Amino acid sequence: MTIFDSLFLGIAFLILPQNAHAYIDAGTGSYIIQIFLAIAVGGLYSIKIYWKKLTGFFRQSSNKEEEYREKP
Repeated sequence: MTIFDSLFLGIAFLILPQNAHAYIDAGTGSYIIQIFLAIAVGGLYSIKIYWKKLTGFFRQSSNKEEEYREKP
């Protein structure tokens, strides 16, 4: 047994409880699901907003390049 194995087992015994006398009701579970869904929807919405801003920026710069090419 190496030092890393001993360290891993020692941390595992400290972190993982032997007995947990706890109760999670159905309301708590649905609340946790709502939190994860809100994070996912909010993240997707923010990606949508910044994606439109990014593509709009590059379309503007490409339109300016086309205008410069057509003028001479």
